[in-house]
Amino acid sequence: MESSMRQEVQEFVRACNDLAGSAHENNGALTNEECEMVVVCIHTLQTNVLPHQADDAQPLAAPLGAPVID
Repeated sequence: MESSMRQEVQEFVRACNDLAGSAHENNGALTNEECEMVVVCIHTLQTNVLPHQADDAQPLAAPLGAPVID
């Protein structure tokens, strides 16, 4: 069955799955630089692609060392 998702989205999903698998193979670890880049990409998607979020909504990702909001 062919997906109705755009090719870019399908490629993004594959890349995320590949990254998760690679991190899992390395005991779930990414380097600090890799983590920072993932956070930057998530932030970019959140601000430019996803529907507008309320100003007080918790971000999808936060920089390393940022306090955890429960």
